[in-house]
Amino acid sequence: MNPVSDPGPILLPDRGQLSQGSILQRAISRAKWEFWRRRSYPIRQRVFDLPPRVIPPGAECELVIMTTPALAADAAWSARSILAGVAPCEAGLHFAIDADASATEESRVRLERTFPGVRISRAQDLAETLQADAPSVVAFSRRNAMGRKLAVTLAANREHHTIYSDSDVVALAPMPEVAAPLREATQACHLQCVAGTCLDPLVAARGRSLGAGICENLNGGFNFAPRAALDLDLAEAMLRGLDFGAIGWFGETVVLATLMHRAHSVPLPRARYVVSNEGQFPGEPQIDHTRIALRHFVTPVRHLLYRQAMPMLWRRWTSA
Repeated sequence: MNPVSDPGPILLPDRGQLSQGSILQRAISRAKWEFWRRRSYPIRQRVFDLPPRVIPPGAECELVIMTTPALAADAAWSARSILAGVAPCEAGLHFAIDADASATEESRVRLERTFPGVRISRAQDLAETLQADAPSVVAFSRRNAMGRKLAVTLAANREHHTIYSDSDVVALAPMPEVAAPLREATQACHLQCVAGTCLDPLVAARGRSLGAGICENLNGGFNFAPRAALDLDLAEAMLRGLDFGAIGWFGETVVLATLMHRAHSVPLPRARYVVSNEGQFPGEPQIDHTRIALRHFVTPVRHLLYRQAMPMLWRRWTSA
């Protein structure tokens, strides 16, 4: 899909749309956003009140979600929605929890009760399985939370066809564009941003020096890769000898975008697979969540996950 010709998601005009020229109205809008962003949302925990979703044993594909104990409920929403979105294809489920062992126990109990048959690992333990073949990737994971996300993705991909998702991604409708490559296990695919991939200059320069291409506009929140499609040797070469303290938030994104390019990944259509800040503030046009398949609710619009997407899914799942 050419991002230039891709029209992007459908927007709904907000009934209370504000004049962009009013300083007072913009201040009120921002204050409302701050309130929505900071308040608690009881619906997040209601996912644990739903009937258990049994995970089939021995699936060749695995949905992998890295999360923290504080975001375990969000990860459960993400898992339940994505597994429904790729149906009738079956996938295993693996939560990688980014915390020490003692902090993960409560999350483990709740997730295992909600998803019987799930695999649950500590993220760093999963990363350490790469030590023999990719010591620089493992060293990066020890220094950087996003490095752990990269290592978790690579470790899982050595064993399974993998769908990787962040915990703030939910599927809102069937996803044939993902289910088809999952069923055939031949084609990698990824989310794409509007403004382009955020690049860490140090890691990007290393990739260029290796002559490697990159998936333009890649967002690292959701992707699919057939088993062993992500080149571990290339990831190791991109990180070997770098000063990990000088690598910023998007270092892993550069590596992943390079690996996905090597895997001939195709972007998912932006009209249905959305990464956008649209609707962040009251008065702005809102994305019509009934007309898209999946959205990555990045930090500025995380409140919309709780205010709009989760209630929509809850009504659907409890009325079925």
